[in-house]
Amino acid sequence: MIYTMFDCQNHSTFSDGEGTVLEICKVADEMNLKEICITDHIILLKDFDISIKNIDSYLKAIEEVKPNVKVKVRVGAEIDYFEDKEREIERILDDYPFDYVLGSTHYLGVENLGLNHSLIYENKSQIEVYRMYFDKWAKAVTSELFDAMAHPDYVRRWAVPFYGQELEFSKYKGLVKDVCTFIADNGIGIDVNCSGFRHGLKSTYPSKDFLELCKRLDVKKFVTSSDSHKSSDVGSYLEKGMDILKSVGIKEITTFHKRRSIYHSV
Repeated sequence: MIYTMFDCQNHSTFSDGEGTVLEICKVADEMNLKEICITDHIILLKDFDISIKNIDSYLKAIEEVKPNVKVKVRVGAEIDYFEDKEREIERILDDYPFDYVLGSTHYLGVENLGLNHSLIYENKSQIEVYRMYFDKWAKAVTSELFDAMAHPDYVRRWAVPFYGQELEFSKYKGLVKDVCTFIADNGIGIDVNCSGFRHGLKSTYPSKDFLELCKRLDVKKFVTSSDSHKSSDVGSYLEKGMDILKSVGIKEITTFHKRRSIYHSV
């Protein structure tokens, strides 16, 4: 089936991406994407390199690209959640005209270890790590700072290869069910992040089972993305993501303009 495709998470050289904003948008044109959103990282950790250094320059670069490409270009940000940084995040969101703001949880523990750090997993069971991760994820969701939550079960990227197996969704469904109800009741979006296929997990983040739970709980907003960090990955596996959405009965996807939802039929 041929879908109208929207890629709502992409990272440029303003954070940890390898392609410029223009290079990303040109690939989107080549792929005939309907819309693309640049969502570079804002990570409020001291001396942290993988983060936008100058938000004004970032916004200007995106605006300068818009007249030179066919694809509709939106400006976004992926902001890592830290409980002690809520006020600072609020200030950034008040000061800058983003179309779309994703919330992320890439770091755990008081040491703010990245999810790729082996110390997170050593001497802990898989369910213990998932409990840590989804506890922080729940705080990010209920802060209501974000339009959508990026790759909700992203812990799988690193936990699955560390433990050598997927943890059955039924084992951690109880950790996310109430939070997904909150998401449904408060109009928060779920990023249907197709990079899981690139990472060898053969699924989106979140998994199909997770998406089925969201559908049953009446979550309304599902936002598709490639989560590209190279221009060659722009739009990658979006069709697979759309197939999964359709298979669980989700009939609309969402994009954002000036932080307001726009709905599109699958």
